[in-house]
Amino acid sequence: MGIMTGASWGFSQSLVRLLAPRLVPGSALLVAPCSVEGELRGTCMALHVRGVPADLALDSGPQSVVHAAWKLRVDGPMEQLLLINNTSERAAPRCAPEHMQSAFLLQVW
Repeated sequence: MGIMTGASWGFSQSLVRLLAPRLVPGSALLVAPCSVEGELRGTCMALHVRGVPADLALDSGPQSVVHAAWKLRVDGPMEQLLLINNTSERAAPRCAPEHMQSAFLLQVW
C-alpha cells in the first residue's frame, strides 16, 4: 500500500504521478487530499486508488487517513507500506513561534 499526503499540488502531485505506475498491480494507493484520485484511477487501472479529503492540520486529519487506509486494505494484511508524508506549510498554522511545535508535529505524525 502506498499513502501520499500533500498530493494536491507541487512536488507531491508530481511524485505520486511518477510513483503510481511503478506500484505492483493490485496495490492500494491512498492520496490525501483527493484531487488526483480520478486521474490516477484512469491512468493506473491495475491499482486500487482512493482519495481522502483529509485536512492534516486538524486533529481529525491523520485519523481520517488511517481509517481510509484500513478500509482500503486488499485481501488481508499489508505486506509493505510506503508512506510519503509531504503535507506542506499551507496546511500548517502560520509561522508564529507559538505554532512551530504544532507545525512540526504535522510533518512527523
